[in-house]
Amino acid sequence: MGGGGAETVIELLLSRNYETEPFGYSALALFFATNFLLTLSFVGTAAPYGLFVPHFVQGAAFGRIVGIAMLRNFPHTEPTHPGTYALLGAGAFLGGFTRMTIALTVIFVEITSDTSMLLPLMIVLTVAR
Repeated sequence: MGGGGAETVIELLLSRNYETEPFGYSALALFFATNFLLTLSFVGTAAPYGLFVPHFVQGAAFGRIVGIAMLRNFPHTEPTHPGTYALLGAGAFLGGFTRMTIALTVIFVEITSDTSMLLPLMIVLTVAR
């Protein structure tokens, strides 16, 4: 894994290499709520604070929460890993924040090197916009 900070958080949230879920549902919900509130508190200040990475992390956390909920509530459907939902959630949050569709689609496909995610990402980013 990475050296720490936001890089490690993003790697863990987007990871699809785990057999068991490394995050608890309540821990992710607490992380999302805390991160969201801290981001809101810094938006209006004069402090230099980027918004790209916090929105990425919030979207990934929210997407992973949705992915875990889908696995728990619909166990008989074809399972999709929560890391996939985390990627789509990060795309949705960034798409709504930056209002970019094509550029973010290219960025996310480059990040994952998975062209099968192209159509879901395009749909999520278009809806978020």
